[in-house]
Amino acid sequence: MRPIENFIEGYRGIKKNCTLFSGVEAKGVSKICKNYSYALTKSKDLSVVVLDVEISFRALEKDKTQDRIDMLLFEKGKKRLIFCEVKEFSNSEIWAEKVENIKVVEQIRRYNAQIEDKQDQIIAAYNNYTKIFKDLFQISLPEPEKICPTVPLIIFGFDRDQLKGRFKDLFKEKIESTIIYYPIGNVSSIKLENLIKQCNL
Repeated sequence: MRPIENFIEGYRGIKKNCTLFSGVEAKGVSKICKNYSYALTKSKDLSVVVLDVEISFRALEKDKTQDRIDMLLFEKGKKRLIFCEVKEFSNSEIWAEKVENIKVVEQIRRYNAQIEDKQDQIIAAYNNYTKIFKDLFQISLPEPEKICPTVPLIIFGFDRDQLKGRFKDLFKEKIESTIIYYPIGNVSSIKLENLIKQCNL
């Protein structure tokens, strides 16, 4: 191993290494970012953009060190931040016979508690964040004023039969009123505007 002395020359290697070590869910998030990056606001009229990924918070519980939320959306018209968790259909954290054993439910509850606990700090931090990136990329981006109190779960990577079978029997019927979720088979075709609308956020 050696440090990269020139970023431009080393960029191809950086991308290759990222591909080697990224999991299926990170690749799913990457596909969403590709279509909804805030950097695209110059070329696309996007009402919702991805503002950040892998957002880390110091854990509120003593037995954990940190909570890491997959993605942060920004609804520009409402100047509102929306955190999202992303899981691929095969992830064991969304499956259990009993709802109290479905790990993602507790995970989402922790994230909701983080938002409630740090709401003002989060808004202030991303106000500064957007100011920096507006200057850096010369883009038009309002500063956030509020934050959605609940974290929706995006589930992707399934076909029609799985949606009607395993998903319905082992997830949907157990979790319907517990957390907010949005199923999308092909994550590349996701419409973030539809996510917000269908989840009643």
